[in-house]
Amino acid sequence: MHFFALAASCLLTHLVFGTTAAPSIQSLSKRCTNSASDRSCWDNYDLSTNYYDEVPDTGATVEVYLELVNTTASLDGVERNVLLVNGTFPGPTIIANWGDTVVVHLYNGLANNGTSLHFHGLRQNHTNPNDGVASITQCPLAPGESITYTWRATQYGTSWYHSHFALQAWEGVLGGIIINGPASANYDEDAGVLFLNDWTHETADAMYSAAETTGPPTLDNGLINGTNVYDTGGSRFEMDFVSGTSYRIRLVNAAIDTMFKFMIDGHTMQVVAMDFVPIVPYSTTYLNIGIGQRYDVIITADQSTADYWMRAIPQTTCSDNDSADNIKGIVRYDSTSTSDPTTSAYDYTDSCDDEAMSDLVPYLALDASDPDISDDFAVTIGRSGNVFKWFMAATTFVAEWDNPTLLQIYEGDDTYTDASHVIELPTADEWVYFIIETTNAVPHPIHLHGHDFSILAQGTGTYATVSPTLQLTNPPRRDVAMLPGGGYLVIGFQTDNPGAWLMHCHIGWHTSEGFALQLVERASDITALIDETVLSDTCTAWNTYVSSSGVVSSDSGLANYGALIDSNKCLAQQAAKTVAHRQTVEPLFPPQRSSQPAPEQAHELKPPRIREIYTSSPQCVKVGPNSMAVLDDLVAGGYSLAQRDWRVTVVVASLLPFILTYLITSLRAFLAANNKSDSRSVPIVPYAVPFLGNLFSFLYDNERAVRNALSKYARGVPVRFRLADRKLTMVSGTSNVLAMFRGSRHLDSTEIIIITVDNAFGGAGAGRGCYALDNTGSRKEPLPGSRNLNMSDRIWYLQHKTVHTNLVGPPLVEIAERFVQYMGEELDRAIPPSETDWVDVPDFYGLIQSTMFAASTNAIYGPHLIGLNPDLNKDFWAYDHHIPTLFKLVPRLFAPKAYAVRDRLLASIKKWQAHAIANQDFNDPKLEGVVWEEFYGSKMMRDRAADYTGVKGMTDDVRPTFDIGLLWAANANIVPTVGWCLIDILTRPALAATVRAEIAALSPEGINMQALLVNPLLQSIYAEELRVRNAIIIQRTPIDDTFKIGPWKFPKGDLIIASSWQEARNPETWNQHGRDGEEHSVEEFWAERFLVYKDDPLSGPRLVDPAKLKGGEEAEKAQSGEAEPPKFAPEKVAGQFIPYGGGENICPGRFYAKQEAMAGMALFLSKFDIELQLEPGRVLEPNKKQFGFGIMGPKGAIKARMRRRKVE
Repeated sequence: MHFFALAASCLLTHLVFGTTAAPSIQSLSKRCTNSASDRSCWDNYDLSTNYYDEVPDTGATVEVYLELVNTTASLDGVERNVLLVNGTFPGPTIIANWGDTVVVHLYNGLANNGTSLHFHGLRQNHTNPNDGVASITQCPLAPGESITYTWRATQYGTSWYHSHFALQAWEGVLGGIIINGPASANYDEDAGVLFLNDWTHETADAMYSAAETTGPPTLDNGLINGTNVYDTGGSRFEMDFVSGTSYRIRLVNAAIDTMFKFMIDGHTMQVVAMDFVPIVPYSTTYLNIGIGQRYDVIITADQSTADYWMRAIPQTTCSDNDSADNIKGIVRYDSTSTSDPTTSAYDYTDSCDDEAMSDLVPYLALDASDPDISDDFAVTIGRSGNVFKWFMAATTFVAEWDNPTLLQIYEGDDTYTDASHVIELPTADEWVYFIIETTNAVPHPIHLHGHDFSILAQGTGTYATVSPTLQLTNPPRRDVAMLPGGGYLVIGFQTDNPGAWLMHCHIGWHTSEGFALQLVERASDITALIDETVLSDTCTAWNTYVSSSGVVSSDSGLANYGALIDSNKCLAQQAAKTVAHRQTVEPLFPPQRSSQPAPEQAHELKPPRIREIYTSSPQCVKVGPNSMAVLDDLVAGGYSLAQRDWRVTVVVASLLPFILTYLITSLRAFLAANNKSDSRSVPIVPYAVPFLGNLFSFLYDNERAVRNALSKYARGVPVRFRLADRKLTMVSGTSNVLAMFRGSRHLDSTEIIIITVDNAFGGAGAGRGCYALDNTGSRKEPLPGSRNLNMSDRIWYLQHKTVHTNLVGPPLVEIAERFVQYMGEELDRAIPPSETDWVDVPDFYGLIQSTMFAASTNAIYGPHLIGLNPDLNKDFWAYDHHIPTLFKLVPRLFAPKAYAVRDRLLASIKKWQAHAIANQDFNDPKLEGVVWEEFYGSKMMRDRAADYTGVKGMTDDVRPTFDIGLLWAANANIVPTVGWCLIDILTRPALAATVRAEIAALSPEGINMQALLVNPLLQSIYAEELRVRNAIIIQRTPIDDTFKIGPWKFPKGDLIIASSWQEARNPETWNQHGRDGEEHSVEEFWAERFLVYKDDPLSGPRLVDPAKLKGGEEAEKAQSGEAEPPKFAPEKVAGQFIPYGGGENICPGRFYAKQEAMAGMALFLSKFDIELQLEPGRVLEPNKKQFGFGIMGPKGAIKARMRRRKVE
């Protein structure tokens, strides 16, 4: 036997107990029908079956698809940001039968959050990797990624699933679990899961800083099954009773910081289960339910016909809630009643205690056994810096999300840090006892993963002083028990389930503040349970996401368990700042009156006073007084001339429609901009040409048209263009852009995709034929109310699945490695290694285009696409040059070259597709697990070919349309990005020397991709090019008339756009002040813009007001003598830095693009000395003809000379 103590002293002596006692209740004979008259049986099993040893083999699999989304909800009538599962609160209930296998597919559709999903209370018997705890059993699931959890329903009863990442569970990421099985009392109807929650009108993450600095905050309200009232808003949860019927209600306390007493006025509850353990039934009028606990109760409708309050009463002994007496639902015996009940609550004493141990008698009686290992944990609270931290055995738990315990175990690393608080339990089937005690007055719900534990003792006072008699005969078993305030809790369990298991307080604040430890149980047996591919792929995707996009975390960084700040908090803060700015905006020009004298004749027609329309209010619209005076004079002068000359009258009459159109649209713009309602129309950009609107200015120079339009309004006010029969609305500002990304379920990209496929990609109707009929969405579970399509016709889902599963993990690694290989070969072909002299290069950017296109195309499509079509490289860049023409729907008659090169490209792809089909069967079983072969190239292309085979209308002539789009997407942005990276590095000698030195240190022998991907300077250079050269226009269309961003409403079918170009040039957001004292305009490249230096609180991409810095930050800057490496921090400009778009339609190729960029830079700079030979006075500029289509390459050829670098 083992015996040790992590606290000051051990309080347990060796005990000798019996192993398993005979059940105290006579075993039931086995029956087969579970019915209202006998709930005790289940097929050939019953309540006496020892479910720890014996489980029905149903052979059935329950498959569930869940997606996490950012949205807003008014659960109690007050709208706030939430994170939801499949868009509902609570999320969908997982329902299975005892013995079923459950498969849960989780897609992370959150904008700026990792995640994981924990199935609370499930033992995960020998399936520990599916426990869903970020930093313990997995890395966080990155945005846009999917993971599948598989487990066996070895228990039966009630529970819930919830995020185990930061505070997401209390932002809404939760749902119920029902495992059907026998019950210890009969009932007529199963009423399902009933959630009890506390609730705040701020996000939990927004309140966390207060919780960790000043203690738990007072919460605003509570919810019963996701609803309640607050002030005059919201609605009550209602449940209809039929007299004489008995109902099973499955109660779950899913609160962040509240213990409830639950009751239904006038009714008695029969309690039949605690957590996942059936118990001998007992009756009560109210029930104590701690956080994370579950109770199954049976209530019989035996009262007179009336309405009765259902109450969830927060216990003020351990929590504060502003609505403690108003968290109520209604039970109605008459379903037509709308009255509030007048019933009274049962008397009770406010307390935060568990139900009495004497009442919690497990039906399946099992006794405790000898304590082979025992430990004593003192629970304390202290301060770390200026924040509270909870300690168990003098340790506050800190874990690393990117290095989960299971990964360490798989890699054979057992050198756990002290802060990871690992207790190792190496021996099988030993009994482990823990004494957990505290002198603090706060009670704690203690939850253990992977086990039902036995509650051996529970009470107030110190364990040593009280010296309680341990309950060894059939003690209560559950997975959450209360540690009383100023008291002790003794629990025991058997090491029969290998895994890394978390034990923690289930108060949300406390878990985040370090109240946790982990048990590594039978480490030698864990490795065999791990799917290394899933584990490493999830971690690779997470690390790639962190390195490319960053995450918003607390000051203690990613290692702080539960400290990720939800993007909703950042959004809320930014929205508040935006509102404050609007309220204090100064007049853009002073009010003026026309200086024109009034006409003498009263009957004369007065010329319109246009300037007064704009200057009568100090809000929004910005028009200079001089320009308005000129317009006034023109109108008045034209009016005067018209009175003197009939020919002028004709001219004026012909101009009148244009003048009136401009006046009317100007008035409409003014009225919309000054509307103060909560539901406003977006102001239009005034125009003079009837019917065509702003079409000419937009087509001629859309960058200038957008810039001019936005300059007329306060920042954050959307503007609407009319382009003939289409309306296009541009949104700007952090909160608006993020709101657009979060509104994925209200927005659609179908129309713009159809236009793109049919015109730019040459589909000639294929886009509308394939896409328009599919309204089922991109997830495997079709959207509610969508068409009933065969899976083979669901092109949105097929494309989403293929790309998202093949641009992460091993397929991504393979493509990236192939790119590096092919890129090296292309550069060697361009300038052979034997060439040691300088070589003149007439167009350096042209060399980058040709080599990168060939390398990327070979890596994705295999070598035969270019091999069969030698002119493909040249044709592609000619096609890219004509893309703006094709997108603008210019007829073939006026752009024959554009259409000719597109047709050649389509013919080339069609030839390659026929060649691949003839030489490789994509359904060949031998290709299972093969991520690359020569004919289709990457697995992604092979999967696309297989998926498209079944799509209606996807003929041999149509398929090339879709692959030309992929070819363009894979090259048109990343190639100019790398071009600009190299150009801006090479034109700055000091930067070039620094970058070359860093690349040499990171990749001394070839390309070390992982080292390059996390290098702060290289990432900053890459991000800065995406900022300053990117002019992508992100487009969405509302699918209904309810979509709003702030107060602005957006009609169904209108096109909403956001411009990365405009967002990246806001001087009120972006930092322009260098550490060297130099200014770096938002219009220019600055290599270090995205770097945050620890000794400089003013560094980083976001502008910081020095006056708002805390004194400690300034002191750190002044006193720090260490030169720590900077941190790459794109997260500081979320909503302003949007090179990949956002939401569920964020670019899926962004991870591959970053690897291309790092490899491209490294190969050019490590292989060659390069001198750009620019003409005197030449300033390199982007090609504005590509504005709106992504990264704009440099304008004009760039001469250079290159030579092979000497390898020393």
